[in-house]
Amino acid sequence: MASDQQVTASVVLETLMEVERIGPTRAMQRLEQIEPDLMEYVLENLSQLHHRLLELGGPAKKSRRIFHQVERLALVCVESMRKGHFQLWQTSVEDTPLARLEDARSQLDSPPPAPPSQPLHPPSSPQGDSLPD
Repeated sequence: MASDQQVTASVVLETLMEVERIGPTRAMQRLEQIEPDLMEYVLENLSQLHHRLLELGGPAKKSRRIFHQVERLALVCVESMRKGHFQLWQTSVEDTPLARLEDARSQLDSPPPAPPSQPLHPPSSPQGDSLPD
């Protein structure tokens, strides 16, 4: 099957390790700041899923474990797609208006070139070093 390879296995693994490292709560908070509408939808559905799992009447520990697995799945999928799109954007901006804007911006951020060094004293006149009377 053809693939656009926007999200590679390394991006998914990197994202999974990041979510595990910072924890799902912090990862969710960060995504809420970046993608508030999407994360509102994800949070609402995760909440409904959690209640439905508990309604099944299974052991609470197993239900909680399944819920956390689904929560990680959602976080890793959303964040992996974000990273994949960002990497795609980075590789496709060459010679586009966005790239030219970024190049102009980086030139503005760099310090201006140093002025040519000027002598401390004005050059002597062609007639010699004598001063006028």
